[in-house]
Amino acid sequence: LTPLQVKTLLEEKSIYLIDVREPAELTEEGKINGSINVPLGQLVEALSIHDEDFAIRYGVAQPDKENTNLVFYCKGGVRSNHAMKTAISLGYNRARHLAGGIDQW
Repeated sequence: LTPLQVKTLLEEKSIYLIDVREPAELTEEGKINGSINVPLGQLVEALSIHDEDFAIRYGVAQPDKENTNLVFYCKGGVRSNHAMKTAISLGYNRARHLAGGIDQW
């Protein structure tokens, strides 16, 4: 997705925006408002845990596999593309990523 498409979806509150960078990167480079941080190395576990555990760990309800638009981003788009493919393999068919990452934001 382009930055404009992601901004529109955020305004409509119709996506889960997931930052797959490491926490230290968020501290150094900032994050997109409205996103949650799930580092790429934790993604499979995060998308596979019980709903209650997800809510406790990430502060939001776990995304629904069939109805939730997941949009991943990272610094340049490589990790977020991998995250999108991982989510799709786990049954999240509405997964996408921010092309170019936060660098294009």
